[in-house]
Amino acid sequence: MRFKEFGKNESYSKSLTLYAQLKKEEKNYLIAEKLLNESIALNKLIRNDNLAPNVIKALMYKELNKFDLAEKEFKHIISIDKNKDEFYWKSISELLNLLAEKGEFKEGENLIKTIDLKDIQNYKSKIEVFDSFSYFYYRLNDFDKYFDYVVEASNLRLDFYNNDHPEIAKGLNNFAMICKEIGEYDKALEYLYKALKIHTKINGENNKLTAVYLKNIGDCYLELNNFNLSQKSYNAAFNIFINDITINHVEFYSLINSLSILYYLNNQHEKAIKLYYDYIINSKNNFYFELNPDWFTTLSNYAMFLDANLESKVASNYYIKALDNFKKQSFYFIDFLSNSEIHSFWFDKLHCMDLIKSFINVKPSEFHELNSIAFNNELLIKNLTLRNQQRIKKSIEKSNNLELKEKYEQFVANKRYLTKLEDQPQDKSPENYETLKAETDILEKDITRISSTFADAKKILAITWQDIQQKLKPNEVVIDLVSYNFYNKKWTDSIMYG
Repeated sequence: MRFKEFGKNESYSKSLTLYAQLKKEEKNYLIAEKLLNESIALNKLIRNDNLAPNVIKALMYKELNKFDLAEKEFKHIISIDKNKDEFYWKSISELLNLLAEKGEFKEGENLIKTIDLKDIQNYKSKIEVFDSFSYFYYRLNDFDKYFDYVVEASNLRLDFYNNDHPEIAKGLNNFAMICKEIGEYDKALEYLYKALKIHTKINGENNKLTAVYLKNIGDCYLELNNFNLSQKSYNAAFNIFINDITINHVEFYSLINSLSILYYLNNQHEKAIKLYYDYIINSKNNFYFELNPDWFTTLSNYAMFLDANLESKVASNYYIKALDNFKKQSFYFIDFLSNSEIHSFWFDKLHCMDLIKSFINVKPSEFHELNSIAFNNELLIKNLTLRNQQRIKKSIEKSNNLELKEKYEQFVANKRYLTKLEDQPQDKSPENYETLKAETDILEKDITRISSTFADAKKILAITWQDIQQKLKPNEVVIDLVSYNFYNKKWTDSIMYG
């Protein structure tokens, strides 16, 4: 109708976009994409800067798990939106979420550095950006920053929304995740049930966010060993996800992980294996990215299930795949993480490392390839800590790079001052303590990027037991000692040495 009355103008473009949204809601994605492309082409022709169809198209690609197309579209919007309006910040937020899901944290941090929060005029956009920051640092295992941005977003929500608004529910869910991380499961459940009540009152029960809240509730009950209520919540979440042709991979896979662990704890090993196999390991829709930190844990869990089901040979193969993935992630993360962040990244995977060592303890001579790769993994972990200040100092002193030297001198001065402050009671720390810590982390990352020593660090990471063997003189041997929590069908109190 608008085309007949006015021709192909801005009004017609908006009609195309609205009609595309309707088709998208009907899950008629081919027609929706065609309409959006027509609207985008028309906007370009008439020089209209309305980027709504571009954003809707990018979100549709993400919903359909076409992540490369979504990423490309979000980056395009960011590059052409000079107004830095709501479409710009929506694209920033969604791109950062996508990078976090893919495990591409280096690119994510570079994106964060381009953001000046003072440029965000719209409170809704600011909440979205804070949410994406909190999600990014949650995935990176930096819970201090996660907590900070959850608080920032929640304060804004309280300022602008009524207590029964779905946005308040999102804030409650985020606080519940903090409570869960620190072991306050009852408090987490209180927040989650409030969030679920608020959300379903407005949006109903049959949508992804309902499933996410139910899954989080199930996780808390699992931690409290209430298997009945945990399974009830997981089943409800699973039924919502499985009836949606656009299953969100990260949230759905997280549910599969949790539900499989529940089956495993109830000695239903075949159920746990089948669930993993059907929806992750053998699924054509497996969108777990290799750099996603959860992929290592997923592979380790699957191996654990197989071993419990007396499929030790296959379990060994999946432990090998898990260690190969850990190596790949380590090579990526060392590029930009500080020492403390690398430790946090590694520490989060400690229980899986202990699983593998326990498996070898029980079967010490059955799987030679796993033994060799596990030893190489121990070398890798040790070498991750070799980026010590003495080695860097010697390299920088020989460098002609003035910027590098200045950054290093400031880094050393900051570290010395921080060390003194850390010896004082926390309530006597100066106001600039946290700011100084953050600045020091940035300095360390900058030094790591521009110092040639770092290139050598990657070579050190690649050292294997065969390299060590070649350096041994006649009658020399290497003895490498490890300690680990022993796992034998369940976690024990025993610290084992090997």
